[in-house]
Amino acid sequence: MNPPRPPPAEAPREEPGLARPLLVLLALTCAATVANIYYNQPLLPEIARGLAVPPGRVGLVTTLTQFGYAVGLFLLVPLGDAADVRRLVTRLMLVAALGLGAISLAPDLAFMLAASLAMGVATVIPQILIPFAARLAGPGRQGTALGVLQGGVLLGIMGARVFSGLVGQLFGWRAMYLVAGAMMVVLVVALAKTLPATPSGPKTPYRELLASLWRLVAAEPALRQASLLGGLVFAAFSAVWTTLAFFLATPPYHYGSSVAGMFGLVSVVSVVLAPRVGIMADLRGTRVTSGIAVTATALGFAALALVGRELGGLVLGVLLLDVGLSANQVSNQTRVMTLRPDAASRANTVYMVAMFLGGAAGSALGAMSWERWGWPGVWGLGLVLVLLIAGAFARGARVRVAEA
Repeated sequence: MNPPRPPPAEAPREEPGLARPLLVLLALTCAATVANIYYNQPLLPEIARGLAVPPGRVGLVTTLTQFGYAVGLFLLVPLGDAADVRRLVTRLMLVAALGLGAISLAPDLAFMLAASLAMGVATVIPQILIPFAARLAGPGRQGTALGVLQGGVLLGIMGARVFSGLVGQLFGWRAMYLVAGAMMVVLVVALAKTLPATPSGPKTPYRELLASLWRLVAAEPALRQASLLGGLVFAAFSAVWTTLAFFLATPPYHYGSSVAGMFGLVSVVSVVLAPRVGIMADLRGTRVTSGIAVTATALGFAALALVGRELGGLVLGVLLLDVGLSANQVSNQTRVMTLRPDAASRANTVYMVAMFLGGAAGSALGAMSWERWGWPGVWGLGLVLVLLIAGAFARGARVRVAEA
């Protein structure tokens, strides 16, 4: 009598995974959505003329957009741990599209500020998609997936300034927001058909998700220090970019929004350097790469102060600030993501909220400094911020944990 045959082995179930076409679509979505925050920077002089408001007041457009983004990071990004990401992302993109359309029709500054705030709140999609993509990719492929999406974010920041400057010069600032809103609608259709409708994590009550953010801040001094450093560096960066288009419109330049937008091309250097900074952070620790970020930021403002009236010196200063911001971002996010692997998204939420609150403050202070003291006021503000950045970096040595 033959022994009974064992039952046939079940074929291993295939996980949804992250196919390359979906990865590319997610990177494009990150680029297009993060760009919404930065379209206004080269267009501020045109917006000021169109709405008949002074430069100091129109700078509030950048401030409210970044503040809205910080609010969205705090209130919405934690939902990525408990909600259906496809539904969450597509709904937020529709709200962003409505906000962009409202901005294009703004009759006055107050209306535009309200629409910019709402659009900023809804434009936190990249910070929801990045951890979601890491989960879809699975072990062994997360680094590749995150590298592609972070590249999309950097390209979106760079492309936003270049694209909006050109569109604003040719068709006016309102046309740029109409185009951006249309892009959101197209991406909503693509994502609704492509994203897997799977819950991103356990069903944690919303109130508990928010409460855990405060506990995380209280328990992790390294998170507090990284957040402070990120906010200060982004404040310094935003002060320059909020006023750069105004400076380029004055003698001896007399440039329009298209040239101001072209300054965004210096971010190509950051797109190339960002992966290398990540490798260096892994090999030598984030203390080294944070030091590079602080040094580049300080040298950038030194260049703006000493030779910023010359076009070459201005390009050099903006380039160094961009390198400093990129190195700081990679260093700090690498650091905070490894503090609590079980709460990486929420640690990133804390960091990004602090960063964009700093950016909003820097935009407001930069616009005020420009209106009162002109370009020397802007780089003078930057030098003050550099001193605060250096102090935060030095104090970080006391709370820094062992790093690879």
